[in-house]
Amino acid sequence: MNENRLDSRAFYGQLLKFFIPIAIMTIVMKSSQSIISAALTRTVAPAIAMTAFSVSNSISTLFMAPSWAILKVSVSTATDQESYKNLMTVGWWTYGIIMAIMLVVGFVPSVTYYVFVTLS
Repeated sequence: MNENRLDSRAFYGQLLKFFIPIAIMTIVMKSSQSIISAALTRTVAPAIAMTAFSVSNSISTLFMAPSWAILKVSVSTATDQESYKNLMTVGWWTYGIIMAIMLVVGFVPSVTYYVFVTLS
């Protein structure tokens, strides 16, 4: 019975080592929105800054959605090294395509104007 208690303590210690960084990261990510909003309201043109941030945040979320989907799929379907390699290949191709689209939107002036001015 005493060994059982030691095993459960070790298990809970490992569980806390795993969970605490995830919990802290969630708090940091959720509070970053408020910090960024507070900083943007102190700029020269707060309305324009807040609008630009919300539009760019929405667009970046649109591009991050496939990454979240691949993360969930990889956790639920990777059963061996071969399936993990296949998922990594799909993931890297997906991330590459997303990055290429973001680079075009960010660095081609006509596309940038269309996305950030015409669509919003």
